[in-house]
Amino acid sequence: TFEAYNEPAMCTSGYGFTLTAQLFPEVFGKSNKARAMVLKHESTGIRILMLYWVQYEDGTTSGMGDTPGFDSPGRRLQVGMNTVGSGKQAVIARVYTRVAPSDASGAQARRNLYEVARGLHEGIKKDGKVWRQREKKLAIKEGGASGNAS
Repeated sequence: TFEAYNEPAMCTSGYGFTLTAQLFPEVFGKSNKARAMVLKHESTGIRILMLYWVQYEDGTTSGMGDTPGFDSPGRRLQVGMNTVGSGKQAVIARVYTRVAPSDASGAQARRNLYEVARGLHEGIKKDGKVWRQREKKLAIKEGGASGNAS
């Protein structure tokens, strides 16, 4: 549910991490963005690279942009309204990895993280197709409309 939406940078701050950089790359193809963040631990200097996105059942994504605060009703409402308005199921995905001290630029961590994220994206997209096909078969079997999600 959109109640589960929490701003990742705010959640990790409770564990001593600070957002040091972010961008919105098209990780999953044209116009399918994620939010890429670098988080650094204040006392240990450990860096984490995180990709975060909302993914709809058809495979489209949104990085959601900055969130004004941890408990942002506006962001939660936006995710919920997009789902209700479009009729598409949505998931919120977070994938992250530690950046090794020997990977000063984070290039290896980024390559690995993007590969894992793309695999997860495709898996979610395929799973959405499976559920839509099941829903259609059940609706037809019960004599209902195939577009009925209830």
